Amino acid sequence: MGIKMSVISQEQFIEFILGLGIGETLTIPPEVSGTQWAIELKRTDALRVDVTIYNPVGDGGRKLYQVTTLGNPWGAPTIIQEPTLGIPCRDAGIDSDGNLVGVVVLNEENAVILRASWSKLAFAPKPEDRVSYSVSPGGEVVIGDKSMGYIHAICLPDKNRMAGWVAFVRPNQPDGPVKKLELEDLVVAALAK
Repeated sequence: MGIKMSVISQEQFIEFILGLGIGETLTIPPEVSGTQWAIELKRTDALRVDVTIYNPVGDGGRKLYQVTTLGNPWGAPTIIQEPTLGIPCRDAGIDSDGNLVGVVVLNEENAVILRASWSKLAFAPKPEDRVSYSVSPGGEVVIGDKSMGYIHAICLPDKNRMAGWVAFVRPNQPDGPVKKLELEDLVVAALAK
């Protein structure tokens, strides 16, 4: 049985949220928010309510992004990319914390032939367009049944606001360890030319 919804004032809503016990959570599902996003309000202590916004998947997972203030003492949100679909970097043979959340595939001439997040592959709008993906312990990326190549570098768009590495893949195996870059590194290198 669902909850009977009624219109309440902003003050009544705030009073309700502040009445949550420590550790209690209120989840507003997509059906109520009118979007594809769920909103979660969690009372973490007497003075704080953290907010998480995410895109739920039918099996209880989360796709695309999750925006949350949890774990940030200043209350600024962090964007977690592919919260359910990410592949741990260490499972791909990369000495780094965090998850791989997508891929940029380069050909022999270093031209980009594919850019994709794991959600784009796993949750394409048409079921017949959905494909599997995997990354081996040796860093080989396979999409569908085709090898895309090997991870040469990973890039973190913004270490302070986003969680999730994008893998840069080339046909051959790298000569050394996978390079770890941040967006600011790439911008500085581009400006130095």
